[in-house]
Amino acid sequence: MKTKINTLLLLFSCYFILAQNASEKKLFTSFDKIIGLENTTLSYGALFKEKYRSINGNHHYFITNKFKTADIFYNSEPFFNIKLKYDIADDIVIREYTEEGKKFNIALENSLVSKFNIDNHSFINTTEYGFVEVLYKTKTTFLLKKHKKIKYKKLDKNFVYYNFKENYIYILKYNNEYFNIEKTKNLYVVFPNKKQKIKDFKKQHSFLLKHNKDAFYTQLITSLNTNRK
Repeated sequence: MKTKINTLLLLFSCYFILAQNASEKKLFTSFDKIIGLENTTLSYGALFKEKYRSINGNHHYFITNKFKTADIFYNSEPFFNIKLKYDIADDIVIREYTEEGKKFNIALENSLVSKFNIDNHSFINTTEYGFVEVLYKTKTTFLLKKHKKIKYKKLDKNFVYYNFKENYIYILKYNNEYFNIEKTKNLYVVFPNKKQKIKDFKKQHSFLLKHNKDAFYTQLITSLNTNRK
């Protein structure tokens, strides 16, 4: 017992030494390596087993069905350089877990996930929509994107499989109120004094709207939010 206590004291001493010489991200990453992720709250969750068979590279994850290096706030604690993937069909964040050389998948508890960053895309957890990507934010304005994948059950001669079709909706959180943005006209309710500006922006950026909606709505909301007169 005394040996274990001395070991813990040594670990915490290392933690505080690191705190004096490293950035916050590097600090937490180093400390997690010292104590082991399986000894942190990031081990909370249920074993995840894939329930959808798919073919021809079709999948139900965000961007890729491979694990990516990511950052996450879990149970109010930050973790960096973690292997994660995001199931957007069932809105679940999955972590790769290694124990004694064997790899397992853990479905993290949604209620404990505050936010995460994967492939340079930032997500937050909302009561209203679950996990949503943050495209733009200020103190009063958030442009959000809810990623979805709709599943279609298929019957083959020998087995059942699923196809997934990507879908999404844009959401504007403005002064703590949420608005679904399916068309630019939906913004008239939020910005009633800027109808003409919205119409002009749409006309001037029709190509962007057709080919890159994320950029279009980000630039539009930035423009509307820059000058509130």
